[in-house]
Amino acid sequence: MQRTTPLSIGDLDRQPLQITETVNIDAEPEEAWQAIADPTTWTRWFPGFNECRALDATSGVGATRLVHQDRFRVTEQIIAWEPGRLWGMTVLSINIPVLSAMVETATLTPNNSGTTITWRVGATMRWWAKPAAGKLKRDTADNFTKASQQLEQLLIGGD
Repeated sequence: MQRTTPLSIGDLDRQPLQITETVNIDAEPEEAWQAIADPTTWTRWFPGFNECRALDATSGVGATRLVHQDRFRVTEQIIAWEPGRLWGMTVLSINIPVLSAMVETATLTPNNSGTTITWRVGATMRWWAKPAAGKLKRDTADNFTKASQQLEQLLIGGD
């Protein structure tokens, strides 16, 4: 695994690669939060996740998790944890080092029919991976939309 530069929420807007995707779901923020905060649920609703597990017994800021998404294995650290409102992580290491740094957030906002989830990514790609930035942005935005829709289905209809 290649180490990356850990980032904070404050670094999000300063990264050259920016991705934002906003999706409305028919579930309350607290319900959505429970699934987002629990790494064991991600394989059930986030596209391409083959594995997502805690690496330590803690939850909240400072907790770490391992994610296996498609060909990528990533170690992440939680950097934002405001139940029902904000979740965020930074990448600590990655097996295919296309990124040198990344921060991701999910902001949950109540709306008239449930919750608006705003997913944001700020990242720095390695020089050799920059030609793939457009595809990465499109694929990530699509994954956030699909993930939110599948999360909604999980929350309103069970498995």
